[in-house]
Amino acid sequence: MNYLTEKHKELSESQQSGFMKWFGQLPMDKKAVAIGLSLTVGIGSAAMAWQGTSSDRIYFCSAIRY
Repeated sequence: MNYLTEKHKELSESQQSGFMKWFGQLPMDKKAVAIGLSLTVGIGSAAMAWQGTSSDRIYFCSAIRY
C-alpha cells in the first residue's frame, strides 16, 4: 500500500489489531481458505436462521443492582 507520508503509515499500522497484523502475514492461499470458511459458516448460519431451525429460545439477562 502506498502511504502519503511516513507519519500516515505509522498511524495506519498503529490502528490495526493484532489479529489483522497476523492475518496480513499469511500466504494468499491460507487467506482464501479462511475467507471461504467464514463465508460458509455465515451462509449456513443465515440459512438456519431463515428456516428457524437454530433456536427458538430468547435469552434475556437483567443485571439490576439495588
